[in-house]
Amino acid sequence: MKKLLFILVFIPLISFSQNKFEFGERLNYNAQNITISFDKPLAFSESKSGFGATDSKNLVTSFINYDIQSILQVYCTPIPSQFEMDAELFFSDKNNIEQIMKQTFPEPINDVNSYKVIKINGRNFLEVNVTTYAIQKQTNWITFYKNNFINILGTTTIDNFKNIIEFLDKFKSSILID
Repeated sequence: MKKLLFILVFIPLISFSQNKFEFGERLNYNAQNITISFDKPLAFSESKSGFGATDSKNLVTSFINYDIQSILQVYCTPIPSQFEMDAELFFSDKNNIEQIMKQTFPEPINDVNSYKVIKINGRNFLEVNVTTYAIQKQTNWITFYKNNFINILGTTTIDNFKNIIEFLDKFKSSILID
């Protein structure tokens, strides 16, 4: 009985987790004279549609996995030149961070769980964990480059978020902005 339980419960979990964390060749996207690249998430299908996004004109690409109910999206949005600032300087000022948080993740729709400035492949990013509409959780990686606001995010249902954290960490480490 114990062996049967092991086979029925753990083998599918092992198989499922191995599938969702595999990455393929490097993908390169050009937007606003910026190259955004990362390793292809193999268990995802690419789409040029923003899933519920209001800013689809600045959508670079989107990936979805219906089995694990997860979406990856990449946005590159030009910002007015009077607001141009280097990401390193921007993220060193707590007031700047608080302002961008209020604009990007307005309440009551969003509940910011945590945020911190991190480095991804030598570039400063603001990593933000958010609950939206009390039904989904997402991690955003935000930076500024060549007068653009770059927002890369991974999202899923609240119940599923803990299942994709390892995947998001691996995906994050492959992000390059040039």
